[in-house]
Amino acid sequence: MAGVEHDQTCELLLQQLLQPDSAVVAAATSSLDTFMEQPVCVPVLLRRMQSSERPEVRQMAGVYLRKRIRKHWSHIDPASQQYVQQALMAAIVSEPDHKVRKAAGNVVAAVAPLALKNTAQPHGKKKKGASAGGAGWPELTGFLVQCAGASAEHREVAMLLF
Repeated sequence: MAGVEHDQTCELLLQQLLQPDSAVVAAATSSLDTFMEQPVCVPVLLRRMQSSERPEVRQMAGVYLRKRIRKHWSHIDPASQQYVQQALMAAIVSEPDHKVRKAAGNVVAAVAPLALKNTAQPHGKKKKGASAGGAGWPELTGFLVQCAGASAEHREVAMLLF
């Protein structure tokens, strides 16, 4: 699969997970599990979470993204990591569906420790076990404070992350 084909196939598989036929669900789960072994699943699932027309598919994309982002995070270049972080914050702010917003918050909760692990400590020391590179996530704290002071929907996600 490449580009648009990845997105279309992923959308179809996520839709199949929502079907009442257990054989269809099992086949879709198997295909998704295979696809999710590849780092390319991160941007594809992120795009599905952002742009699927069906909120159930956006939620499912968020659930699957949370499950695999830890495994693939170190294989994503710092610029793409920063894009993922920005996209997740944007999804929390702009997503109208409660379940999708919560799924996005859960992905943030999975990414935050990985991103913050790369943030330098005072006196230029790296946190123990931190890998080279990575930009951290300097906007996260301000974003959470902003959400905590916003609408009830955004406060809920902020509380999930605090």
